[in-house]
Amino acid sequence: MIQTSSMWVSILLLGAPAFPQAQADWKEVRFHRVHLMNGNFIDGQLVTQTPKLVTLELKVGSISIRMDQIARDKQGEPRIEFVKVRTVGEPPKPAPKPPEPGGKPVLPFPGGTGATPPPPGPTPGVTFQPTGTTKEKVDQILEEVRKADSERKWTVARMLPEAGPGWAPYLTSILEKMEDATRSMALSALTTAKDPEAKPLALKLLESKIPGVRSGVARLLGEYEDPGIAGSLHPLLKDPDAVVKSAVLSALQGLKNPDSFAFVSPLMSDSEASVRDQAIRAVLVLTEDKDKILAAFRDGLDRLQGDARQDLIQALPRAGVKESWQTLAPYLREDSAAIRSAAAQALGQLGAPESVDTLVERMEGEREGTVRVYMAGAARAMKVMKAVDPLITWMTEPGATINIKAVCSRALKEITGVTFGPDPEAWSKWWAQNKPK
Repeated sequence: MIQTSSMWVSILLLGAPAFPQAQADWKEVRFHRVHLMNGNFIDGQLVTQTPKLVTLELKVGSISIRMDQIARDKQGEPRIEFVKVRTVGEPPKPAPKPPEPGGKPVLPFPGGTGATPPPPGPTPGVTFQPTGTTKEKVDQILEEVRKADSERKWTVARMLPEAGPGWAPYLTSILEKMEDATRSMALSALTTAKDPEAKPLALKLLESKIPGVRSGVARLLGEYEDPGIAGSLHPLLKDPDAVVKSAVLSALQGLKNPDSFAFVSPLMSDSEASVRDQAIRAVLVLTEDKDKILAAFRDGLDRLQGDARQDLIQALPRAGVKESWQTLAPYLREDSAAIRSAAAQALGQLGAPESVDTLVERMEGEREGTVRVYMAGAARAMKVMKAVDPLITWMTEPGATINIKAVCSRALKEITGVTFGPDPEAWSKWWAQNKPK
C-alpha cells in the first residue's frame, strides 16, 4: 500500500509579502520513498511493485528491492510513500569558481550543491564535533551515525568528507566492519566522492564474504564512470546472492562497456525476477545492435520455463525491433493465459502491421476473459479493422461481463471512429450496415 505525504516548503524573504503571489515560480518534485528494515530509506520513481519486489528508477539507474527488506506500517503494509515537495523557485546560482591551481576539486555530497566547500564550523543540525586525526574523526562520525535515528543518520554522515585528507580510502578499508545501516551511509558518502584513491580498495572488496559489502561496492564502482572496471565486475554475475547480481548489473549498465553484453545477456533467464529485470535493462543499454538484442531475447525465452517468460515478452517491445513480432506471435497460442496476455500486450505496444492477421486469428478462438482484455487492447492500439467482428462477438455472447463489454466498446470506438457505448445490439446493427463488402 502506498502512503501519500506532502512537504510544502516556502521561503519568506525580508520585505516580501506574507503569502506567495500567484505568479511565484512554484516548483514541485514528486517521488516515492521506500523505508527499509534497517532504518534507511531510498527515494526514486516507482517503476513496478509486485508481491515480492519493488523497482525504483534512480538518477544513476534502477534498483530492485525485495519486499522482505522493506519496513512495515502498523497495518502490516510495506512503507512505500508517495512524496510531493513544493518549493518557490530560486534565482540561478552563479557558476562555481574553478579550484586554485594545484588544488583538489570540491566533491559534492547529498544535501549540498557541491559547488562550494562546506563552511567552517559545525555541520548544521549536528551538535557533536569529532576531534583528532582523520581516522579518529571518521570512527567518531560512524559511531554517531550508528547511534542516530534514521533521519539524523544522513545529517551526521554528511560530516565524513570534513574528517580530513584520506578519509575516503580509510572509510573504504573498514566497510566490512560496519553494521548494514552504517555501511549504507558510508557507501553514500563514497559514491558521491568517487575518490580515485579509494577505488583500488573497493575493487579488493568485491571478494568480501559479506553480500552487503559486495553489492554496495559494486554500485560504488559503477559510479566511477570507468568502463575498464567492468572486467572486475563480470565474475560477480555468478554470485549466489541475487541482490549482488542485481547491483553488478546496475553498475555494468552505468559503465556502458560493450564487452559486458556477452556476460549480461545470459542473466535475462535468471531464476530471480529482480535479476532478470535488471539484466534486461542492461542489455538494452550495452548495445545498439538490434540483431544481437533480439537474439538475446530469443535465447532467454528458450531457456525460461512457465510464466517467468512474461518478463522478457513484456520487455521485448522496448528494444524497438519491429521484426520481433515473429518472436512474440507464437506465444498467443500458449497454454498459459498469463503468457498469452503478455504476448497480446507486447504486440499492441510493438505495433507491427504484419502481426495483425495472427492477432485476429487468435482472437476468434480465445475464451479466457483476461486474455481477451489484452487482445482488445492490442487491436485498439493498432486500430485493427479486422478485429471488429470478434470484438462484437465477445460483446454479444450470453456470458459477456460488464468489463468485457466496456473494453470492447472502447476498442471499437478507436478502430471505427463511432461509438455506441457497451451496447452490443447497436454495434451489431451498425456493423451489419457498414461492414466492408
